[in-house]
Amino acid sequence: MVSDLHEALYFTFSTLIPVFPPLGWLIFSTPRFSVLHSISVYESWNHIFIAVFAPYIHCVIFALLLRCLEMRSGGAATRLDPIFRIQKRRVVSRQNREHPGEEPPEVHAERERVRSAMASLQQEEESAIVVNSVRKEYEDKKASSVFKKRKKVAVKNLSFTVKKGEVLGLLGPNGAGKSTTINMISGHITATAGEVLLKGCDGVVSTSGQSIPGYLGCCPQQDPLWPDLTVHQHLQVYAAVRGMRKEDAAVTISRIENALDLQKHLRTPARRLSAGEARKLCFALSILGGPVVMLWDEPSVGMDLKGQRRMWKVIQTAMKSKEHAAILSTQYLEEAAAMCDRVAILVSGQLRYIGSLEDLKSKSGTSYHLEVKMTDPEQSDALHAEVLHLFPYATRQERMTSSLIYKIPMENAVPLSQSFSKLEAAKQNFRLEDYSLSLHSLQQVFVDLTRDLEEHDPDAAPDGVVEQRPLHP
Repeated sequence: MVSDLHEALYFTFSTLIPVFPPLGWLIFSTPRFSVLHSISVYESWNHIFIAVFAPYIHCVIFALLLRCLEMRSGGAATRLDPIFRIQKRRVVSRQNREHPGEEPPEVHAERERVRSAMASLQQEEESAIVVNSVRKEYEDKKASSVFKKRKKVAVKNLSFTVKKGEVLGLLGPNGAGKSTTINMISGHITATAGEVLLKGCDGVVSTSGQSIPGYLGCCPQQDPLWPDLTVHQHLQVYAAVRGMRKEDAAVTISRIENALDLQKHLRTPARRLSAGEARKLCFALSILGGPVVMLWDEPSVGMDLKGQRRMWKVIQTAMKSKEHAAILSTQYLEEAAAMCDRVAILVSGQLRYIGSLEDLKSKSGTSYHLEVKMTDPEQSDALHAEVLHLFPYATRQERMTSSLIYKIPMENAVPLSQSFSKLEAAKQNFRLEDYSLSLHSLQQVFVDLTRDLEEHDPDAAPDGVVEQRPLHP
């Protein structure tokens, strides 16, 4: 009985554990083992026979396993492999048949430009990035039903193009879909519907996730760093992956290190870098080798003001050749104004504005911003009635414990001398702590736009709460 158990265990281990057959060969082929265990010659050769042929069984099993894993999780093959890759994996993109509905004029015009670019893709020379009706859905983990899974839409029918020589800024409140959009363009996640096309300097068109290593540079929101490699080693590895020659890589790495002030951290492992220095390194890796398409997801978060200015200068230098296209997701309006040729504002996964910040301000900034600070919160209702009496077309934007914020049309607040006289009288009557009346700033225009759109979007806050993180001015 014990002998049969040993026999079964031996055959099982020989089949499942690759290192076991050679050990079995050494053990069972020794005369001393046969004498001590009273094993016949036939039984000894039976064990040796299994030890010899088990590796061939392993080859078949692991080849099939490798193929299964490749089909499930592998990327697209760069060339035809007659053994392990029968054919290239095809990225299946489902056409988005969702109707965009009513859109702002500039968003509708951008969608038409995308359709025109898709119709004449091979003749189109300017567009380096084409995002066509992209949609991304996730399973809602908060859904209570076990049998019916609820879908949460992160990006809805998004279309835009980025031309060579252009930096497009992605703006929006927290959870608007900015990072999801960048991850779909880079190929880190797959779009539920729609397609993303990237065009190289040689005219080759590829879908996201299928571009060659030197074509796309990405600085994601989470730092993709090896904790034990130093800053200089990271740059060397990425230069090798991008196919740069050793001499060219050394010169380019030295320039980037000097431009971003990384010299004192060259021998520092990534795990010991501060948040700002880690973002510098990620940004440096994204521009190394001069990729045609560059994607930056909040690259300056954690940097000090000096580091931000250095990064801006590097971006300006990189974009001078007009052969690169970039998308910059940022929470700093100053950064968007300094770096971006156009901005795209996302609200609840939908494109609500695309164009220059100057056009946005001229379009929505023809109003005044009134903020009133109270000493007695119980007077808020009476004060609100007084403000509406003074400025009949005023709309209340926010109501907090000790302050009220209003948006007043410009024609309703002129002449300004009378407006300030009315406010001074109200300050005395209601014993106000302070008040301010000023033209709508770009920050206020952005906050008003996103707030108004979220209030009219039924999917913006399914739990009844809208999380907003105002952009820094």
